[in-house]
Amino acid sequence: MRVVVADEAVPFVRDGRSAFAKHVVAVDDAIRPFDEVLIVDRFDNLIGTGKALLSACEITSFMRGVAVDVRSGTGGN
Repeated sequence: MRVVVADEAVPFVRDGRSAFAKHVVAVDDAIRPFDEVLIVDRFDNLIGTGKALLSACEITSFMRGVAVDVRSGTGGN
């Protein structure tokens, strides 16, 4: 249940801001709307947790909108 975000989105997600679909690089196929997910960077480092607002298929195909409502970012650099 992981969502991988692009490098440019990492600082925002760490601060607890939403992850937008256009910044998602990869996503586990089993994700459905309202699932709790882990948000990671391209090195698989945990940067936050949240609730998916879209299905895996929608996240990868949409270029607009919020993909994950971030509940908690890890903070830090």
